[in-house]
Amino acid sequence: EEAPSFSDGEGPAYFPVATDVESTEPAPEFEPAGEAAVVQPPEPVSFTWQQRPVGGGGWVKGIEVHRSGSVELARTDVGGAYRYDRDAGRWEQMVLADGVTDRRIGDYFVESLAISASDPDRIYLSAGQANDGGERGRVLASTDGGVTWTPAEQPFETHGNGESRYGGERISVHPTNPDEVWVGDTAGLWRSIDGAVTFEAISSLPAGNFSITGQSGVEWVEVRGDDVYVGIAGSGVHRSRDAGATWELLWGSTNRPFDAEFDDAGVLWAVDLDDRIVRRYDPEANEVRVIDDLTGQNLRGLAVSPDGATIVVLTGQQVIWRSQDAGESWSLMEIEFSCAIPWQDAFATTLFTASSPEFDPVEPGRVWLPEGFGVWSIADITADTAVLECRSDGIEELVINDIVVPRSDEVVAASWDRAVFHLPPGGAEASTIGPTDRFNSGWDLAT
Repeated sequence: EEAPSFSDGEGPAYFPVATDVESTEPAPEFEPAGEAAVVQPPEPVSFTWQQRPVGGGGWVKGIEVHRSGSVELARTDVGGAYRYDRDAGRWEQMVLADGVTDRRIGDYFVESLAISASDPDRIYLSAGQANDGGERGRVLASTDGGVTWTPAEQPFETHGNGESRYGGERISVHPTNPDEVWVGDTAGLWRSIDGAVTFEAISSLPAGNFSITGQSGVEWVEVRGDDVYVGIAGSGVHRSRDAGATWELLWGSTNRPFDAEFDDAGVLWAVDLDDRIVRRYDPEANEVRVIDDLTGQNLRGLAVSPDGATIVVLTGQQVIWRSQDAGESWSLMEIEFSCAIPWQDAFATTLFTASSPEFDPVEPGRVWLPEGFGVWSIADITADTAVLECRSDGIEELVINDIVVPRSDEVVAASWDRAVFHLPPGGAEASTIGPTDRFNSGWDLAT
């Protein structure tokens, strides 16, 4: 049966809702519809966005410190580059939207960086994600200490998140001319004489034939006046004594010459990651020496003390080797961790993937270590035990895939590399991670 309708003949009909409860009350009277009411939009809600700190995360792959100690930089695989504020004890992001000309997402994938020795305000970054199928990379140049950046015209085959991203620096600046910049990439070696505005290819340098997931080519560059040293994957270490016109092979390698650094005496130290060999090369004697005590060790980064002392430090996964007599003898150091960031303090030992370390030129004996989830510092490398203190305040590189908010001001986040983070109320850094302490990732969350 058709439901009854109510109408005054002018307005619309109204249909009552049937229920299973009988009512003796009279039906309500309905006013005829008049003009449509004007619905006012709600008052706009004002939000204040703030970052919820995790305390590290991602991979800090390299650190460079100017010899004066006035500039200290760190590069990451997917989170830009940072400058350390010694007074505040925290890192500040340098790759910002309002500071980069023609900004691109690939600028966050920083493969290498360099500070000019003669002018610490001149900083260069090599960034891009060509290995992820993204656009080709580029070099960013700053003349104001990393506040603003100008891109080079030349595109590069850079792999900021590639398999060799935690090795030596592929950018080197002439020690007295801040406009002369050398850059290595998968395709070869490049040189600029106008402060990274334009580059020319160094075609005389031999190419390597080693490749890991599509990445090969130059692994590191060291410039010392007219002498240029280059480590090439699948070829070895080469030297030019005439600014790149001709080259000689110092020693060959079928794998990756991964990191290198000169000591104060002009001796080149180098580590080969895959062959697991550490070498020192004396240019005056033209002599290459293999450090037999370290052959076969899983090492990837090295640093040499800058103050004339003969301390050499080599790092690997959860290992630190030290020599205090210019490599004549070596000791495997005991490691302890100390961190005010709760989750880092609890889980630092589960995956300590240290990259190339750096000595501090201001504080003798202090060594900085970039690592898989942040930055660490050893106050006294000459001590019996290497006490690593986390120095990751300000570094926020964790890639978040999903979040839930089970209670007000409390956040649970799913992320890459560490599956689930708990961010407690009040804006404190992450207190716990889960569901295990293994290296894994989380994708979706639900409450």
